Amino acid sequence: GLVRTEVDVVLREVLLQEGDWYSPLLVEKTHKALVNLGFFRSIRMSLENETDASDNQVQLADLKIEAIEGNAGLISFGPGFTLEKGMHYIAEYSYRNFSGKARRLNLRLGVSQESKQPAIENSGTPHADVRLGRKFTLGYVEPYIFYSPISAQIGFSHNAYSDSLWKETNSFEVALVYPFLRAIFDHSQLSVFYNYKQAEDSGSRTQKEILISTGTTQIGQVGIRSSFDGRDDIAWPSKGAFVEAEVSWARPWLRGDFSFFRWDLNLNTYRKIVKDWVLAFGTSLSAYENIEREGATDGNDVSPSSERFFAGGSDRVRGFRRQLG
Repeated sequence: GLVRTEVDVVLREVLLQEGDWYSPLLVEKTHKALVNLGFFRSIRMSLENETDASDNQVQLADLKIEAIEGNAGLISFGPGFTLEKGMHYIAEYSYRNFSGKARRLNLRLGVSQESKQPAIENSGTPHADVRLGRKFTLGYVEPYIFYSPISAQIGFSHNAYSDSLWKETNSFEVALVYPFLRAIFDHSQLSVFYNYKQAEDSGSRTQKEILISTGTTQIGQVGIRSSFDGRDDIAWPSKGAFVEAEVSWARPWLRGDFSFFRWDLNLNTYRKIVKDWVLAFGTSLSAYENIEREGATDGNDVSPSSERFFAGGSDRVRGFRRQLG
């Protein structure tokens, strides 16, 4: 049933190989893996050409996969309003099957009013209240490089927003991602990455004097990230759990101003209460250790504002760095 998609894109998601014992569990996980590619409208798997087992011989069968392609692209736009930020608008474009090889591209644009900007308003900068919040992300995924399950991911983002400071950040990340334990977890990954971030904040004179505002900073870091996904549905989970752990090292020779060791652990669990009602519970633990800024003087060796923890806000669960959903 393939039209635009190449056959090997389907075969590399099949967890059963020729000559394997038939496993309903692996067939079900293969079905999920094909659906999660995001560009098949329907997937049907069935057994054909079954032979009768006689004289203690093994019964043989062929596994037939029927795939009907759907729309691999998405364009969306949406406005919104919050009391803290004011009006905001988001537009997104994504395509999941470039060249029929399951290559993915995602582009997301956002503009927000950022109606409350106390740090800028107190800095004496004229017309500071007309600054608009901006969010731009661009991501690309090249699957199965080196003829292996490893995929390459490249991402760039720009973000400008207001909390206690006005912050602007540009970041770039490249990662190699390996999906391990596929026969047990549907979305479990192990990745190594390099991340570069350039950040600049603007605040009042007092914020600069007491080092709440740290000016322009650069961070280059390498790290390892792993995730275990046992949710029943990644879009709207009603049961299961998601665990993510990460460690990273920042060093000046990675094109940064800082040295530090960082670890991060996140756990989200979901339990269905009644129909259409789910309890989501999240725990997040993070720490920075041995922070040093290159060329810093005594008393100026503090973490940049872009790396500090933020508690509260209209679009976050108070005290948590990430959303629960």
